[in-house]
Amino acid sequence: MPADAAKAVALSTLLARERMRETRRVVADARAIAVAPGDAVRLGGDPRAWRVVRSDVEAMRVTLDLVPLVERVAARPADAGAVAATPDVVIGRTIVEAFELYPDGEEAWSAPRIAIAAAGDGAGWRGAAVEISRDDGASWETLGRIAAPTVIGRVTAPVARGSATLLDRASVIELALTNDAAALQSADAAARDRGANLALLGDEVIRFARAEQVAPARWRLSELARGLNGSAASSHDIGARFVLLTRDSLLVPAAGAVRLGDRVRVSARGVGDGDVPAVAETIVTGRSVAPLAPVHTRWTARADGSARVTWIRRSRLGWRWADGEVPLAEERECYRVEVASAAGTRVMLTPEPGVTITDAEVAGGGVRVSIAQVGTLAASRAVTIMQGSVEGNQ
Repeated sequence: MPADAAKAVALSTLLARERMRETRRVVADARAIAVAPGDAVRLGGDPRAWRVVRSDVEAMRVTLDLVPLVERVAARPADAGAVAATPDVVIGRTIVEAFELYPDGEEAWSAPRIAIAAAGDGAGWRGAAVEISRDDGASWETLGRIAAPTVIGRVTAPVARGSATLLDRASVIELALTNDAAALQSADAAARDRGANLALLGDEVIRFARAEQVAPARWRLSELARGLNGSAASSHDIGARFVLLTRDSLLVPAAGAVRLGDRVRVSARGVGDGDVPAVAETIVTGRSVAPLAPVHTRWTARADGSARVTWIRRSRLGWRWADGEVPLAEERECYRVEVASAAGTRVMLTPEPGVTITDAEVAGGGVRVSIAQVGTLAASRAVTIMQGSVEGNQ
């Protein structure tokens, strides 16, 4: 119908709804017995017309329930407006990434956890159905659906190894995102403390403070925190993956969906993929349930020719600043120590954060000590210290 007629109908409906909030009940004698619901009546000297909505007859009395009768509103000038149509954009093919999570410091998981992220190479991508296989594709299990695109990209310039103990204000990370609709944002210290701008770069967890778009789908990240959540601050080649870690866009299977040692294949199929889904693969190494690698390894020479190597443990739980030690988060404290020297190699398990290097091993020179904390479900990455080091590196 024309816009002016449609406006008249809308106004009449609104006016009728408003007027119908007023009701009347009239009791008449038997002469009103012929009045039926739907009839229009007038009451005494009231000029308004009323519509009967209910009629009851009892003991020669007629009870009528009435609402005002609203006349139709005349057509009013109106604009037909414009259609708010969905933009006609390319959906694109699905891009999927699968990876084992690192500990988050909030919960000590009792089973390995993986995460799946997906996006499209077109701005119109809106989701994909996800399946996983743990037997090299022989059988598949429906996992769910990723509805929100994750910000996914690739590194366009090599990234040097960084420090896990310093905020890097000198280095930058150059990225190409999957499409120009994907975007990143800068975040202040308070937002970063609440979890903003955490990302996976290769297999390293980073956090960035500044994000600057330098070209369509091209971004530059700076003010970097490297090697977070127990990951290693490694170097990365061109083409290394970038995944923004946000709770709303990651699909995380329930605990027990994968097991330690599984080679997990992930299939993600969106509207634009046809019969060829996007596929990714990851191996569950146990890093999601492993303690963090020890830190502050120290070599202390002794007067008798031996040496003492000590370290400080870390935990996968309780990362917020607190006085005292962080919780162990494991059934017991235990370390696997490997001492390699000219005299040979020995491996031991110790409950103490320290080990003695014999005078014979020290005398041979070139002693290399590797320490890993043995957790309830998995062991940490090994940290290594060489003979004569004041403090070793991870």
